[in-house]
Amino acid sequence: MHTPPLELPTLDQKPSWTNRAGRVDRSACFVLRCSTLWRDAEYQPAARVVRGLETRGRITLIADHLAHLVRTRQPRTLRGDRRTQKSNALTQARLPRPPLHLPDDWSQTFTIERWRLHANLAQHFFACPRCGERALMLFLPQCTEAEQRDAHFAAAYLRLYQNDLIRHSQFEIRDSLLRRYAPLLPPRPLLCRKCLGVRYGDVPAQRAASKAQQAQLDRVLLTDDQRRALRVQDHCRVMLQRRVRQYAQLKRLIKAALPDGVTISNPPGGTGG
Repeated sequence: MHTPPLELPTLDQKPSWTNRAGRVDRSACFVLRCSTLWRDAEYQPAARVVRGLETRGRITLIADHLAHLVRTRQPRTLRGDRRTQKSNALTQARLPRPPLHLPDDWSQTFTIERWRLHANLAQHFFACPRCGERALMLFLPQCTEAEQRDAHFAAAYLRLYQNDLIRHSQFEIRDSLLRRYAPLLPPRPLLCRKCLGVRYGDVPAQRAASKAQQAQLDRVLLTDDQRRALRVQDHCRVMLQRRVRQYAQLKRLIKAALPDGVTISNPPGGTGG
């Protein structure tokens, strides 16, 4: 069977949702926060736990509901955002909100987990549909109408001719379509930032603070044995750093006490004593 060529106007253009480094730009994505949906989810009976996973819930969004969330969300400025405005769709009030260009039959079911941090505090997380990791936010890259139209043709082309492309070793055609339109191909789910490779653009100090907060949150969710092992690991690291500092200080004192031109060398096969 002959595989017809596919000509798409946007195939050779750079994706509108990426930055100059080729990463998915944070400001080109619609962000769905768990705090927006967790109250409307249907949950399983909650387990009695002091700390850990308490229950799971599920909720399904359709295209109209997601479009309503886009229209009603207030724009915000990203702290430390130093990118250009070319893909900044939702973060500045003066820029228009582009439509999501979703198909009318789009839908996605989200799994929401409620984790008990301690007796009086619980936190809700999304379970990423691809990797299953906990996430407070899920992302959907936005695109132009031309890109969504070409992605629709690319999906139909791959569905009809993918076996022929593999049979005739035309992998470059398939790979170019997947590489260009992967975030737009059905079912076009919202994913976590790690699965999408989202680039935030925050300053190093804010990135370090965010990592420290995430590490603290992860430690709260650990079991007692895991928390005890981390304490032992932290103690060993502190003791090692202390020994290194003491050795460096002792070395400086000995070097300062020696006459000029005199050095200390260890005897062969040992350190002396």
